[in-house]
Amino acid sequence: MKPAESIAKFHLRFGRGDSLLTFFKEILQAVVYLGAFSYIYKNWFGVALDKYLVIGLALSYIIICYFVGAIDERVGFWRYENRYSSKELNPFLEELNSKIDILLKK
Repeated sequence: MKPAESIAKFHLRFGRGDSLLTFFKEILQAVVYLGAFSYIYKNWFGVALDKYLVIGLALSYIIICYFVGAIDERVGFWRYENRYSSKELNPFLEELNSKIDILLKK
């Protein structure tokens, strides 16, 4: 295996792992932030927030993020972003795609 191939595979695996760990980190981060918010709210205003309210807010954040992702699947913002990066930022890819289409039609 060439060094460039091993570096590319490492980079892709790192990106996938980082993406998955970021998912779990953000869930934990939301719970910690909301817990810190409730603690500060209690110290500043003397009103304690129920722990179930904090857990509910963290869960609602996760659910909202999920639905935004589901809406994105239907609307296709990610597809538009990738199409833009292919056509505008890397025009040679569009030329390559057209040549492949021509070859497949033969």
